[in-house]
Amino acid sequence: MSYIGNKRSSSLVSFDDGTIGSGVVFPAGHIIQTQILDWQETTGDIFTTNSSYSNVGISGSFQTLKSSSESFLFFELYSGMTHVNGTTASQLDFCLTSSDNTTHSDDNSLSDVTYRNYYEPISIEYEPNTFKAFFKAGTRTTSNLSSYSENQTLYLRIFAKTLATKFVVTHTGSNHYLLMQEIAL
Repeated sequence: MSYIGNKRSSSLVSFDDGTIGSGVVFPAGHIIQTQILDWQETTGDIFTTNSSYSNVGISGSFQTLKSSSESFLFFELYSGMTHVNGTTASQLDFCLTSSDNTTHSDDNSLSDVTYRNYYEPISIEYEPNTFKAFFKAGTRTTSNLSSYSENQTLYLRIFAKTLATKFVVTHTGSNHYLLMQEIAL
């Protein structure tokens, strides 16, 4: 048995492909869109040896479907294998901008704390890791981007730094993905 509105029907219901009009209101927590911004199976390490944030080449762009008063953005970087040469601290930073930028700036960071996606293994470890960040107007924004509009193109880029000799974000023979979700408020 199936229902359309309050009408009961004993036959199967099918809907044609189509688009949802701009007047649709999504319930809070509804995932409006999900995109894989970057995905790679690596043939060489993706890493940094710098003690200041450097571009590791993991990035992507996307177009918002709603404004920042109607949605927030969630980001996830999964790496099948990370590695730090030694047991010294390393960090990842998610930077969100309205134009593609390959240079790190604290003003573009989705984290204003001292320890940004901090990673310090107790021993020399090779392990999968997931790093996360979000953008929500009025709560978690960047200095350069306090809101976004509907259908605005935004750019996300990952930067990393280490106090060790090398921080491998994605190890040779492994993979990573950079995911973006827009979620209704």
